[in-house]
Amino acid sequence: MNRDIANAFRSRLIAAHRGARSLAPENTLAAARAALASGAGMWKIDVRMSRDGELVVIRKVVDLVRRLGAAEKVLISSFNHYYLALANRLDRGISTGVLVNRFQSDPLRLVLGLDAFTYNPGSRAVQPRQIRRLKQKGFRVLVWVLNNPWLAKTFFVMGADGIFTDFPQRFFNDEPKGQ
Repeated sequence: MNRDIANAFRSRLIAAHRGARSLAPENTLAAARAALASGAGMWKIDVRMSRDGELVVIRKVVDLVRRLGAAEKVLISSFNHYYLALANRLDRGISTGVLVNRFQSDPLRLVLGLDAFTYNPGSRAVQPRQIRRLKQKGFRVLVWVLNNPWLAKTFFVMGADGIFTDFPQRFFNDEPKGQ
């Protein structure tokens, strides 16, 4: 487990989905800066495989994280579980998270099988008992995409460690800084 990633979970984590895409174009540095200014503890960007089918992306990402010495600050999550397995083979020091958009009958088995750090279900793809079971086994749960603070609070009460949102600024009292 990465120290900085683990520290991010000491309080409820608000992760900006594709940066603060409600404030700037998604998946851009401007969106990342807006997310940081809004108070988000993490921001998620989308990365895709190259057109020719090469797994360069997972290798540009792992190599870049290594070069920057940022393994403790990065969580690689994907719907493509093969990519997670590959990222783990390339560098066990980078934490991974299992993204799912459908209900999984045994998410613990899935997370264990992929040696992941987090389980990241869509808001309609998880039940409170699953969150409790994953937490009891030491895993973190990040629910996506929740844009309503009231609904996010419901998931925090269920035990979720964090949420992904398009509107990180809605979760903090202050207006985004520098906007």
